[in-house]
Amino acid sequence: MDLTENILIQVSVNKATQTAYQPNTVLVENKQYLVVPVVMMVEGVHNGSAGPVFHSAEELGKSTSAWEGMPVTIHHPEQDGNFVSVNADGIFESYAVGYVSDAVMKGDRLTAKVYLDVQRLTAISPQTLLSVQQGKIMEVSVGVYTNDDEITGEWNGETYIKIARNHIPDHLAILPGEVGACSVKDGCGLRVNNENKGGKEKVMEVNDKLLKDLTLKGYSATLITQVEGLQERLEKVRESLYSKDSDSAEYYIEEVFDTYAVFRLHTRVKEGDYWKTSNVQLLKQTYQINADGTVEWVGEPVKVVRNVEYIQVNNKKEEEMCEPCKERVNELIAHASTHFDETDREWLEALTEDKLDKLVPKNMQVNVTLPSVEDAVKVIQTNAKGLDDYLNVLPENVRAEVNLGLATFKERKDAVIATIQANTEKDTWTEDELNAMSLAMLQKIEKSVVKPDYSINRANGGNSDEKGKVAPLILP
Repeated sequence: MDLTENILIQVSVNKATQTAYQPNTVLVENKQYLVVPVVMMVEGVHNGSAGPVFHSAEELGKSTSAWEGMPVTIHHPEQDGNFVSVNADGIFESYAVGYVSDAVMKGDRLTAKVYLDVQRLTAISPQTLLSVQQGKIMEVSVGVYTNDDEITGEWNGETYIKIARNHIPDHLAILPGEVGACSVKDGCGLRVNNENKGGKEKVMEVNDKLLKDLTLKGYSATLITQVEGLQERLEKVRESLYSKDSDSAEYYIEEVFDTYAVFRLHTRVKEGDYWKTSNVQLLKQTYQINADGTVEWVGEPVKVVRNVEYIQVNNKKEEEMCEPCKERVNELIAHASTHFDETDREWLEALTEDKLDKLVPKNMQVNVTLPSVEDAVKVIQTNAKGLDDYLNVLPENVRAEVNLGLATFKERKDAVIATIQANTEKDTWTEDELNAMSLAMLQKIEKSVVKPDYSINRANGGNSDEKGKVAPLILP
């Protein structure tokens, strides 16, 4: 080696290895899915909403079988500003885009495959679909319930305040534009899930002595320090923000910019033994990163609102589009087998012909078989919750006649009940008891309590005049 050769010593600062993947397309029950490898969790200290918590490989390994079939969502499900289970009412339909399969521990990494429903992904998060099709690494986050031991300690130089036990899966969230507690930098995410350990590279120790030794040996040594990337900045701001968490306040990062960050503040109040979110605010606050790498928040946070801007991505005029592309876009929007409508036309027209072909369902031509009368009756009987459900399936003229008959029936039933109540001791029957009986049963009771009077001179009127004298009978 020439002693005059320069030596470049590069110091990597926690740089994540961006390993690409190739999604596979499969057909499951006539639905098109993209199959993507994922690292859901890595052993280590992960700083989420509960603070820095240690997740051991042993505890993660106990949950592998429970992950089979768990829903995959876009972002963590929320309802009224609170994070909720994917199984809460109305949540699955709004968030779920696929499911988890083949979960297994590889070393200290909880890995799996995710099956992403192309149609649902297109409807809920088109940008995620494009990222997956391009094989981009994406952030993920596990939605799990755990039993945490309040034990403090240190793992690989990182301090934790709890140890997570008994992971019970609820969902796996894909986080476009966000960073998970176990981030891509930590080795998690949609990515190739081979067994080499996560994304944290070792920081090379370079000191004056090493440079001096190299210089004495005749080398010209130059130290190059890698400039902090956006991912590193985002992680620092996120950790600083989450360190503000308390029993009465929880912080969640939304966006990080060069000089300010946007976050959600969940204010909580205690009700009995539990803390409950009482208010959610979207806030913006300026920050700066000091020379020692710490984040300093400047000024007071201010309230903001989200303002989404849609930017045109296709400058081609309609007449410049290929004829097959035009036809394919029209078919995708018009066909009942897809979720597309006119609001999707702009970004569909920005796709190439091969990408549009991948969006066409395998079962585009569907032969619909009408159910038989017997099948339709069974469906109504199974799903009807009351009389109104049965009446609503009748034609309008028939429904009017049935309603008239029901009104007449009710009038007759009410009259019989009134007669029974008038001829029995008070509180013998309650209204509810009588209303629960059939008309036939009520008529039997009416006959048993009301006796016909065939006497000529009855005490109340009958065949007597107003003075009680017997009125002469009129001969026939």
